[in-house]
Amino acid sequence: MYNYLDPNLNFKLKEFLQQRTSAGRSSQSSSLFSKRDRSYGIQRIFYLAREKEYKNDTIFMAANIFDRYLMNVGHWTMPVKQVVCLFTISMLLAAKLEQPIQPSYNRMIKLLNKKEK
Repeated sequence: MYNYLDPNLNFKLKEFLQQRTSAGRSSQSSSLFSKRDRSYGIQRIFYLAREKEYKNDTIFMAANIFDRYLMNVGHWTMPVKQVVCLFTISMLLAAKLEQPIQPSYNRMIKLLNKKEK
């Protein structure tokens, strides 16, 4: 998988930024998904997996789902505020695929902090 956050490697992102620039908007915007946002999402995946005592395969699967979604949908189209939903759902899907016991949505939500809920 390539670095989908790099405009030089992601032609769709490069095209989007060029359109923004030609429309008179700055190419950098706080509403765009950044490397820091991705890092936060992956860290929270690790936290949820540790709390639920999931296998390493589940962590890798959740990170893969997280990244593939951002890459295929286009991270610039996703509101930054939705990163919590994305990492939580990525972990639930990965747990459903990799864990012997079906994951509980309610229990997973209880692991989130107040701001994330």
